[in-house]
Amino acid sequence: MDRRIRVVAQHSRIHSVSLNEEYREINMEKAAGLIRDFVEDGGAAYFSGYSYEFLQKAYAPFRFFDDFPFMGMPGRIESRLKYDISRFCVKTKMALYMDHTGWIAVKSALGQVIVEGEYETPRGKHSGPISFLLHRGDGEILYTSYHSTVFSDFRRFNIYRVACSDLLKKNCAMAERWDQEITGRIADAIHRGENHRMYYLNLRRGNNTVYYQSDGDPHHLDILDKDMSILHSRDVADTSGRFDVVMEEDDYCFVRIYPSTTARYGAYSLVSASGSRIIPHSRLILKIGLGTFALFSLVVVKRLFFGKRYGGRFVM
Repeated sequence: MDRRIRVVAQHSRIHSVSLNEEYREINMEKAAGLIRDFVEDGGAAYFSGYSYEFLQKAYAPFRFFDDFPFMGMPGRIESRLKYDISRFCVKTKMALYMDHTGWIAVKSALGQVIVEGEYETPRGKHSGPISFLLHRGDGEILYTSYHSTVFSDFRRFNIYRVACSDLLKKNCAMAERWDQEITGRIADAIHRGENHRMYYLNLRRGNNTVYYQSDGDPHHLDILDKDMSILHSRDVADTSGRFDVVMEEDDYCFVRIYPSTTARYGAYSLVSASGSRIIPHSRLILKIGLGTFALFSLVVVKRLFFGKRYGGRFVM
């Protein structure tokens, strides 16, 4: 789209802005349909800032203050982190800074709000979603009002959440095989200059499993309780692994992950899930069993009460 605009400038002074001869308007209906097809077929999509228009056309997830999206003002946003981004950043609060006027201020949004913020607007202080996740079909959408060239854990979470969606799905499938309830999802990589990364994951009372999945390079994992005592410490020689943790009450654990080699930037994912691993796909097996029993019972009842009857007169 930026190639359709011609800007004539000298240093920082802009002389003119015009549309080039090949400019054509975007067909928003077609764009929205393509977005829906992509996401519902299992794709992961990232939207930020002014690209909200495409997402609004596709799914209408936004409500705005006074029906006006461009309410944001430059300054500090006091943000509250929730769910997976809080687990990723190992914190619940973060200061964000917007450097321009008219950024997209959202009053409420469909989906799971993972970052909420409080900020100044021309009509006083407001608060609302800064980032949220929206699941449609087999895919996931991440939207954030905050976008910055400054690399931070906030931006890092967004990048790996979308770029490693297939790796996360593989890891979630390991938990879903045992009908466990997923309580946390992490996707990341260890960068140059880092010797480890750390996150926290929520655990439930009873049996829990932490699943690990890598796209190639093996890692070393430490799982620690909230007092930083080691529960598990192991090199994962394969590209996947799992760790069982039993909890006496609802709580959380920390996970430290180290590269087993000098390789960096190899992506990985971590998923925590609650529930026992007894029989794979036990819910499906139970449903099939109940369905078979119900069908058998129906046949028996039909034979007993609605079977073939004989009629006629008895002749001596």
